[in-house]
Amino acid sequence: MLNAAKSAGMEGILAKRSTSIYLPGQRSRSWIKHAIRTRSSVLVIGFVGSSRSVAALILGAYDAEGRLVQVGSVSSGLTVSMRRQLREDFRPLERPSSPLTDPSAAAETFPGVQWLTPRLVVDVAYRAHTAGGLRHPSLKGRRFDVDFQSVRVEDL
Repeated sequence: MLNAAKSAGMEGILAKRSTSIYLPGQRSRSWIKHAIRTRSSVLVIGFVGSSRSVAALILGAYDAEGRLVQVGSVSSGLTVSMRRQLREDFRPLERPSSPLTDPSAAAETFPGVQWLTPRLVVDVAYRAHTAGGLRHPSLKGRRFDVDFQSVRVEDL
């Protein structure tokens, strides 16, 4: 059923007990929503945080013309130890300006962002990729086996 829903471009499925009734405005354990989530590799192009930790990652990928574009941000899925380790890993990648081909696209979205040279690849799970970016992303971990130059928007 999930594969059929994904093929049809749906967000997920809703399952319910056959004996349950719909109760407007109320939640029930008899109705279960199962959202379809996709996993993809993306680049870390910046972060918001402090000198010791990371609060959120700014994500990017290369489009069909080879331009680096922003695809969203993620804070969900970051453990305390991961936040500290990423902060250390980011130090040699810090840069004074945005790596995006069109830096004005993200300048106002993330006040206080520290931009990075896009070399680090992470795995994220998300519900959909829209013009506004990844919907409901969650960080799943680092990807050491993916070349940063191969991270493409069309793979999202």
